[in-house]
Amino acid sequence: MSVKKLHNGRWEVSIYLPGHTAKCQRRWRRRYHDRATAEEVDARIRAAIPTGRLRDTIDELEGAVGKVQMFADLTEQYISNYAIIHLAPRSIASMRSRLALWKEFFRTMAVADIRLSDVDAYVTTRKRKGIANSTINSEIARLHHLFEWSLNRRLIRINPIGGYEKLKVDRQGFREDTEEAIDSVISQIDDRFRPVFIFIRETGCRRFNAFNLRWDSVNLKDRVAILTETKSGKPAYLLLTEAAVQAIRSMPRVVGCSYVFPAPSHGGYWSTHGESVWRTAREKAGYPWLKVKDMRKAFAVKWANTPGIEKHLIQSALGHSSLRVTEDFYAVHKDRLAVQHLLEIIEPMRQAVNS
Repeated sequence: MSVKKLHNGRWEVSIYLPGHTAKCQRRWRRRYHDRATAEEVDARIRAAIPTGRLRDTIDELEGAVGKVQMFADLTEQYISNYAIIHLAPRSIASMRSRLALWKEFFRTMAVADIRLSDVDAYVTTRKRKGIANSTINSEIARLHHLFEWSLNRRLIRINPIGGYEKLKVDRQGFREDTEEAIDSVISQIDDRFRPVFIFIRETGCRRFNAFNLRWDSVNLKDRVAILTETKSGKPAYLLLTEAAVQAIRSMPRVVGCSYVFPAPSHGGYWSTHGESVWRTAREKAGYPWLKVKDMRKAFAVKWANTPGIEKHLIQSALGHSSLRVTEDFYAVHKDRLAVQHLLEIIEPMRQAVNS
């Protein structure tokens, strides 16, 4: 155990908690604003070790015993001590919006009072609003992670929604006419706005990546673009096809603007991401169901359907955080792709026999 002063003026108490082996030991440390408090905590821990009350003393110090943990307070701790440290800014914003839904639903409830039936009621409310099962599953997953994070830090006793079943999701949503629909919708877009949507189709990037692309992140000579602000928080590289390069070159450089695809109205960041432009074009083309993100899905299916391309390359091209995400997506289409591959093999053999 030790008490030491840090460079920022705070005082730290540090101890290695006992484990079955040296490798199993876990370091416990907390920081305080003044030396007196740190030394008082250190003294309490020293006194607890010989009496066998170390775990209980730490619980008391962390406020896990005898303290009612309100859900609203817990979410703020989660955002401050987990999200801001580990997630990218855009992911933090997404997390805040999801947790805001739960805070609105649970309102002034204590964590200990939350039951699985409360989650059932939340799910029912969301489904009545027409929210997709996959979206609801994402919201539940975020809540589950919040509770697991809190449990590991002994802020709560149990995860109140542990074991909650995911909703069934129909993942057979990729339509065979998607490519045709994409071409038709893009042809209906005004020439001023068309380049950015061509860029999304050709690179398979997420929409916010395209609208956030800056000139200093583009290398037309090597035909590559670097994405620094991604969903996974890791830099990603886009391979630029000839059509993607032409889309970039067709955009005039706006003085004082670093964005490749700026908003036509003011020449700055296009915050709406061209939503109304796409919506109008798809209605004109007769494909009201087509979403911008369907271009990314079509891009991924095309890569997965190309013989000889390894999955980790597809992962890199799509900017997935792990190969598992790519495999989960690929699994949705693997049966259809397998049939297509088999047909490509059998058809030439059949033609050879008939000739």
